[in-house]
Amino acid sequence: VSMGAATVTMISGDEAILPPYVRAYVEDCGYTSVWDQFLHNAKQSFAWLPFKKVVLGCASGMCNLEHHWNFKEASSVDQVAKSTRPMLFIHGDADDYVPFSHLQVNYDAKTQGYKQMWVAPGTAHAAAFRDHPEEYVKVVGEFIDKVKTENL
Repeated sequence: VSMGAATVTMISGDEAILPPYVRAYVEDCGYTSVWDQFLHNAKQSFAWLPFKKVVLGCASGMCNLEHHWNFKEASSVDQVAKSTRPMLFIHGDADDYVPFSHLQVNYDAKTQGYKQMWVAPGTAHAAAFRDHPEEYVKVVGEFIDKVKTENL
């Protein structure tokens, strides 16, 4: 959940390195990019801090110097746009940690292959299964069955 969603969406665009037994993806409360997520969290946690984008830009630059990637480059949207395997997107509509709006952006970015979306009503961050266990299991199970039986 959440960081697992980031892992799933980030790897989904690297089709060439994925083994054939990876047939589909389920992501729950994924963000659009590291930049977007850090900026959102900075606004939440450091409302008093002016120039959040400048501070974040400096941190991204340091990351680039040290690790050879920056926060904007780490984009789930860009990766999902390259993905061709089926993907189920899950997000709670009351999530204020990873904004609910990220769901639609990620979903719209996937233009190749089968996709499905499930919104968990009244659910905060990473709590869709906790709040709606029967429906969660049903939605995920039906998605997996569809992928298997229809060979999507």
